[in-house]
Amino acid sequence: VYAPVLAEGQPIVLLGQRPLAQWNSVTPGYFKTVGIPLLHGRDINWADDEHAPRVVIVSDSMARRFWPGRNPLGQHLAYGRDQLPGEVVGIVGDVKNQGLEADSVMVFYTPYPQRTWTGMTIAIRAAGDPHLLARTAHAQVLALDRDQPVTNIETLEESLASTLERRRQTMYLLAAFAAIALLLAVVGLYGVMAYSVAQRTTEIGIRQAIGAQRGDILRLILGQGLRLGLAGIGIGVLAAMALTRLISGMLYRVSATDPLTFAGISILFLGVALAASYVPAYRATRVDPLEALRGTG
Repeated sequence: VYAPVLAEGQPIVLLGQRPLAQWNSVTPGYFKTVGIPLLHGRDINWADDEHAPRVVIVSDSMARRFWPGRNPLGQHLAYGRDQLPGEVVGIVGDVKNQGLEADSVMVFYTPYPQRTWTGMTIAIRAAGDPHLLARTAHAQVLALDRDQPVTNIETLEESLASTLERRRQTMYLLAAFAAIALLLAVVGLYGVMAYSVAQRTTEIGIRQAIGAQRGDILRLILGQGLRLGLAGIGIGVLAAMALTRLISGMLYRVSATDPLTFAGISILFLGVALAASYVPAYRATRVDPLEALRGTG
């Protein structure tokens, strides 16, 4: 639920002009259960009932927006259509309720006894199989009220997986095309480099005929292949850094210019270029110089 909010010390404006923040009504222990860190202040407790003064806990981004450079604890936040003020007693970490790719929104939490809802989501932390505990919790709800429906039982991992399912399928498809492109690039690079070196078989034979050693010829061919490979890799890396930004919105916790990925692909192509230069060059050095000289006639 989103509600209009007005922080203490802010100019009073009309209800429709006030910023919106996500409003969650929770019970004690919620933050520890779902793993939201308590940064400052205190957690909600059972003494925060309908007879106690209203209190709220705000997210870190909300605290930084409304009270920059100040301590929000002890300040008041008016929320909802009634705009009843609640004292800020704690600050918790931000959460991504709108998807992994979206920025964290402002969130504030109130004790459930001070604001009840018609529906409730129960969060349970399990040490073993969570589905076994879910069946026990379902049975307990039915024991209290057999007409109370219990739906959407899933773990946080399953909820995250369902959120990422479409993106995962898209990335699998892109990965398949990328693997095919990588294979074609490796085969093409090896073929072109090997062919260009093989074309120099006669030259290599002549160099041997006039006294060049096999090691000298291999170093010459590998040096030229290394320079060509580095030039191609440099151009490819620059082009990739520009183009990969187009898919940056589909990535999570991975940079569009991930250094490990770029380094791994560069080393792979460099190895292919050196192998494509070495193998035909080694074969060419085994050619009888007299046969190479006949080939020039």
